[in-house]
Amino acid sequence: MNKAHEQAQITRQRNKEIRAAARAEREAQEKADKALVLAALRAVLQDLEATTEQRLYAVAVLDNMQHYYLVPYGVKHPGKGSDALMADFAKKLEAHQEEGK
Repeated sequence: MNKAHEQAQITRQRNKEIRAAARAEREAQEKADKALVLAALRAVLQDLEATTEQRLYAVAVLDNMQHYYLVPYGVKHPGKGSDALMADFAKKLEAHQEEGK
């Protein structure tokens, strides 16, 4: 191998290590941020002063982040009869919150 080839290999290896370190740092920050957001969403759900709209939004975001599939499709994508679906979902949410008390 010539010197230029060796130098290129060293540079590629160094760049690979820099990318891996940056990726690990990003993933650690994302994990910390998700934990913070999830704690905030759960606090909203447990807050007795929270409005129904705030709770429904917290449930929708929590459902999306954790892939729970709690929220019916019709609630996320309202169409014909969405008011009845929303009312049914709100009742189920309130019943679930009562179970947790």
